[in-house]
Amino acid sequence: MNVGNILRVILPLGVLGLAGYGLITNDYSLMPLMIGVLGVLMLTMGFVELKKSRKSLVGYGLLTVTIYTFFVLIEKLFLI
Repeated sequence: MNVGNILRVILPLGVLGLAGYGLITNDYSLMPLMIGVLGVLMLTMGFVELKKSRKSLVGYGLLTVTIYTFFVLIEKLFLI
């Protein structure tokens, strides 16, 4: 397994853990961290898709969503 596949397994577990913690405790202070982990997950998925096929619209779409996700993360961190 390469690094991309390992990250595609580990990062969703981190997101599920953070989301479960937020739902159980009603403490949503870790939400920006979860958004950041989702952004890194989509970034790795986008690079894996682009590595498979250079003309993959899914890869470019994931990279576009990643940029938006990081924008939301920065906004959440600095405007709260």
